Amino acid sequence: MNFLRLLFLSLVVFVAACSSSDNSEPPAELTTIDNAEYVKVLWSKDAGKGAVNKYIDMQPFINGNKIYAIDTAGLLSQLDLSQSTFDWSLKTGLSAVTGLSGDSSSLVASSRDGEVVLFDYNEKSAEQRWKHQLKSEIRTRAILDGQQVFIRTVDGKLSVLDATTGDLLWAVTRRVPALSLTGSSSPIVTDELVISGFDSGKLVAFNRENGSTVWEHTVTSPRGR
Repeated sequence: MNFLRLLFLSLVVFVAACSSSDNSEPPAELTTIDNAEYVKVLWSKDAGKGAVNKYIDMQPFINGNKIYAIDTAGLLSQLDLSQSTFDWSLKTGLSAVTGLSGDSSSLVASSRDGEVVLFDYNEKSAEQRWKHQLKSEIRTRAILDGQQVFIRTVDGKLSVLDATTGDLLWAVTRRVPALSLTGSSSPIVTDELVISGFDSGKLVAFNRENGSTVWEHTVTSPRGR
């Protein structure tokens, strides 16, 4: 009997030893990569107060040989790309600015206080045309596209303004889960659609002219409590 037990234990140990052997393929040998091109800094300029640790992406706007930047304290500036010099700067009066977008003749700035402001500009100056006050906090850039301005606010609303007058054209609201992370994304605008993500995990495309839903897709379901 003891002999059988010993034989059984020996077989178990043998099988376990065989099953634990490493049968995985060895990793490919690393090769040295020679970078043929290197990034060279041509110039660097301080355009004002940044948005460090505020979860805000302050992107500049480029039009031709000019670059436009706004700092979080509302200082709007135009720089010459080739000469790296400031052409002009304007104190807009905005605070807690969340971004800048534009086209060939207009710039749109937004703030955490819910302000959306459009400026007409040229190579010598900029001037405010209108200001629209929304009722919720803005955490991302307003998007200027054609004759419309598109804004996402943290209350789950997508608002669309007339770029000429600043009047509200339409708005849609989607439910915000009780537990949501701070921040939102700018909408994407095409010729016919405006596409926006929401805190509910939905990606929704709207008709940009009237706000009707064209399609929606569940990217993920909200979780947590």
